This record gives sequence, structure tokens and C-alpha cells, in this order.
Amino acid sequence: MKCDDGSGISSDAMGWYLAKTKAEPSILDASEAIESLTIEIGKRLLMFLLKSEDDPDMSTSLVALDLDSLVGVEMRS
Repeated sequence: MKCDDGSGISSDAMGWYLAKTKAEPSILDASEAIESLTIEIGKRLLMFLLKSEDDPDMSTSLVALDLDSLVGVEMRS
């Protein structure tokens, strides 16, 4: 799933991966798939919050990250 264009955001890879899992949902059964998606979603969230995306800590709560409703709306789109 790593397909970075140099910007630090692998949106093309995420789009490709989501399309592939839509066609073949069994891909999500692999533990590495869940881990990869968690990291990519975490990086996207950190990008919206203007925080460092280098090594996202997946144990940090959304409240601790100061997630507000506007960022939630951006994440949905």
C-alpha cells in the first residue's frame, strides 16, 4: 500500500487500496491490512490537524489530539 508521491500523503495508494478491498473484501482479513489502514488513516488525521505525520502513535485518543467537528467533516470527505 506504500505509494508515496513525495508529499508524505499516499492518497493514490489509499484510493487504490479502497477500490481493491471493495472488489475483494477478504483482503481485510489479513492483520497487516488492518495495521496499514490504521496508519494511513492516522497520517491523514494528523495532516488535517497540522501535526507531524512521521511516526503516528496509534494509541493517542482523538480527544488528546484536539479533534473537532470540522476535522471530522474533512475526514469524511
